[in-house]
Amino acid sequence: MDTDDVPKRILIRAGVQQIPGAPDARPWNIWELFCTHQLHREVRTSSQQPQSELGSDEVHVLPNFDSPYDVKAYFLTDVGVKEGADQPELTSITFEVYHAAYDTTNEQWYASQIRARSDTKSTKEICTETS
Repeated sequence: MDTDDVPKRILIRAGVQQIPGAPDARPWNIWELFCTHQLHREVRTSSQQPQSELGSDEVHVLPNFDSPYDVKAYFLTDVGVKEGADQPELTSITFEVYHAAYDTTNEQWYASQIRARSDTKSTKEICTETS
């Protein structure tokens, strides 16, 4: 099984003003950029028909994503989400953390993985460790 087929949670830390588009679209825009440049695939939405057997990408909205200031924020997406009772326990899925930057001048996207976990640490514990 390809690692892209495995359900996982991806946390991306990036400067909010580096993300192109309107402030309210930042969570979605950074996920599209990440899928294109890091995962080399398109975003999978739950509204696609027929639904992918790999599941969909569920983008979560976290604090500070729409800040008017030059701050860094976290962007969280669950990958491989399927409908129904076919969901793995959250504590059993891999958790990957990336630092990302988008250079709007050169139109270059940079993302580096800083952590991959499959243990039971909470999102808050991982965010504190990677700040």
